[in-house]
Amino acid sequence: MKFSFLLLVILALLSVIYILLLSSSEKFLTSSFCVQSSCEIIINYEDAFLFGPQEIHIYYKFKNDLLKQKLLDTEINNDGADLLPGINYSINWNKTVGTITFKGEEQGYQYITIDTKNKSTIKKYEDVYK
Repeated sequence: MKFSFLLLVILALLSVIYILLLSSSEKFLTSSFCVQSSCEIIINYEDAFLFGPQEIHIYYKFKNDLLKQKLLDTEINNDGADLLPGINYSINWNKTVGTITFKGEEQGYQYITIDTKNKSTIKKYEDVYK
């Protein structure tokens, strides 16, 4: 009887650990519309585990679309700290071209340029200096 109770407790603890550590859920970070308001860029993130990187998921959605479409995934090395607008991320527009800028405490600037007229035109580059 004691063995089965102990086994049940161990299984319950393992289930809780699995749910807390291995499952992840995206959280909304920010969104921005292009100048003509025809396309929206949406950025979601996943919390960092301890001091690890934060996973970033970038989506787009056109005005008449029902669902957002994934563009790409990246990460920010920010020592597990909260992401702050203007400090860790920003979105700037030049007509239909959006430039997303990320900066973490442990990384240089990361720039992602997206031409919303041609979704396949995605450029990602990083500044080697911190």
